[in-house]
Amino acid sequence: AEHFKLQMDPVNNHRSDIEDFYANNVAPGVADGTIGPTYDTNCANGFITDGCAPVDVLSAEKLRDYTEGPAETERIANVLLKDDRMGQYVIAPETWDCVWEELIVNGKGLKTVFDRPGYVENDYSFSAEMLEEM
Repeated sequence: AEHFKLQMDPVNNHRSDIEDFYANNVAPGVADGTIGPTYDTNCANGFITDGCAPVDVLSAEKLRDYTEGPAETERIANVLLKDDRMGQYVIAPETWDCVWEELIVNGKGLKTVFDRPGYVENDYSFSAEMLEEM
């Protein structure tokens, strides 16, 4: 799980750092069987009240896409809206496009790998082995 934490902080962890960590700490454990599949502890400990079955499959790539992004935003919002616990906190549907435009088009909000100067998305790629393990 540590290599996923590294990936979640791309500003402070370069691809080579993640690959090195994986090669030295994860791959050997996967190969010898000491690192196997894990179940989310929130699910295993019963913290998720309605179980841990997927509700929908969402795409981060589509979310950032200028053509498909607004529709993917709507899909995410509708999943939350239909949830008895979250629905009351979801903002009005007429604001969803505006929020998407401010975050994605205008680049407001938290910084991501897309905000790194001098890099493009294709600079961040995973090896076939890493993708297979994920």
